[in-house]
Order: sequence, then C-alpha cells, then structure tokens
Amino acid sequence: EDTTLAFVGLVRPVVGSIVALSELQARWAARVWAKKIQLPSVEERRETVQKDAKFWNNYFKDTSQRLQGLVEGYIYVDDIAKCAGVYPDYWALLKKKPSYWWTAISAPLCTSTLRLNEPLHTDQSIANLRSHKRKTLNPGILLLLLFLRLIWFDWWLEQIDYIKYYIQISSWWPKVRSLKAIQAADYIWCLPKKVLFDTKSNGVTALPT
Repeated sequence: EDTTLAFVGLVRPVVGSIVALSELQARWAARVWAKKIQLPSVEERRETVQKDAKFWNNYFKDTSQRLQGLVEGYIYVDDIAKCAGVYPDYWALLKKKPSYWWTAISAPLCTSTLRLNEPLHTDQSIANLRSHKRKTLNPGILLLLLFLRLIWFDWWLEQIDYIKYYIQISSWWPKVRSLKAIQAADYIWCLPKKVLFDTKSNGVTALPT
C-alpha cells in the first residue's frame, strides 16, 4: 500500500543472476518514484500479488517449492520489464536500424537488451550485446534463430505461458491434479530433476519432503 517503499533483491532465478533481477526491480521502483510510470490501484496490486504468489507456488509445487522467492528468470524478467516500461520495442528498432535489430534478437540474453528503448544508451547496449555475441554463435544457430523469429516462436511461448498461468490459478485445476493418471504422469516428468538435483546440495543429502 505504501508506494514509497520497495523490496529489491528478494527473488532468486532458477537460471540467471539475482543481481540482474535486482537491477531490473530497482529500475522499476525508480521509474515509479520518478513518475515515469503509474502504478495500478491498490485493489489491482493486491489481486496481482495474490495471483503471482499462486502462480509461482503452483509452478514449483513438485520441484523446488522449498525455496522461497524462486522464479523462472526468463518469465520474470519479461513480466517486470513490461511493468517497468523497459521491455525492448523490437519493431521500432527494426524500422530505425535493422543491423541493431539483428544484433538484439541474435545475441545471448543480456540485461543490456533492456536499455534498447533509451536513445542515450542504445549504441552502448548494442556494443555490449555484440561483445556477448562474439564467438558464441555459429551459422547453424543463426539460421535456427532466424527461423524461430520468422514463426514468432517467442510470441507463441508467451501465449502458452499465459494459458498455463490461467489454468494453474483456476478453481478446477486442483481436481484435475488429483487424478491418478495426472499424478503418475507428473511424477514421471519430474523424477529426473528430483533425482539429479533436488535431493542434493553441495554433497549434502537434503531431507525428504
């Protein structure tokens, strides 16, 4: 309720950097306090917090729910970047400078991407992305990336993510999850991760949950 207070750095990604997520959270808070973006109403924020908590609790229910504040970095970064108004406008970049657009969509994931909308930082962001890109891509990967972009692969993944989100927070999903066939399929799907990762930590066997 207090929009002058922000908690930064209290999430941890499955893959990625806590520092990178914290930087993005800090940018969001700074843009709110600088009145560059407007927060939703208190009621909408409460509803979003509840939905978000329910989503992540369901997301990690059978794998890593013992870790508080865990998120999937790619999903979380996209969501927060859109809330903060810093999600890259790839279409505008394509129209303005196609070579920059190609660098942005073909470089490895880097937080410099989230500076592309800022004219004062675009050139430096592209330079950083090119540095990350150097010696990391071969022609085969470039062709694959081009193919994925042409079929709007990211867009389709985002739609699937939204569908998954609404299924997981629906009232009928717990009944479906309780079905024996679904539980068996879910157990088989999660078993490799549980055996390889969730029961071990730096050589110390975790307690069963």
